[in-house]
Amino acid sequence: MSGRRNKSGFCRFEAGVRFPVLKTRTFRAPLLGEMHDLLRAEGMACAETADSLVDLVVALSRYQEEGVTLYPRFVICDSLADVVRVVPWVGYIERAGPGFRFGVFRESGSPVAVGLRDTVFGLRTDPSKDSVPKVLVVAQLADNVVEILGARSAHLVQHLSAVGDDQPSPLNDLEKIARVVSQRAPAEACAADMVL
Repeated sequence: MSGRRNKSGFCRFEAGVRFPVLKTRTFRAPLLGEMHDLLRAEGMACAETADSLVDLVVALSRYQEEGVTLYPRFVICDSLADVVRVVPWVGYIERAGPGFRFGVFRESGSPVAVGLRDTVFGLRTDPSKDSVPKVLVVAQLADNVVEILGARSAHLVQHLSAVGDDQPSPLNDLEKIARVVSQRAPAEACAADMVL
């Protein structure tokens, strides 16, 4: 069936049914606004980085290889040298002058090593924000859910679906499980000074 737009803004189809011409909307504009705000909060404001971050968030939201869902993590930073000192195997995007450099570096394989997310989150405890490196961790948490965590203060869990704004992070369930397990553990296993 073909239709034509008339002067009143309606399409008229051969069957005589009229539908208004609708405007197409995507998540891109509001997501881009969120990325600009997040980058500004981290001292990394840059239109090119915000646009690229939107593309990365969308690409990671349903990332699969050979039909298997994977949960890759990326670091976006201004200085790879600062990040490599504290983080493990991970994809990186380094903002370098007018462009970007990218690649992969290795995470610690030790089961007692502090993870990437916790390492970057731990950088927030530095009282001097000027000494905190400009770093974002971008990771897929679940299908259509991407987390962006900044070393300074930003934290965004972005759902790329029609769920409401009050949708909890998938990490909430993991935190509940960890609390329940740790409550049942013997007190000596939870001691802060315990060495593994």
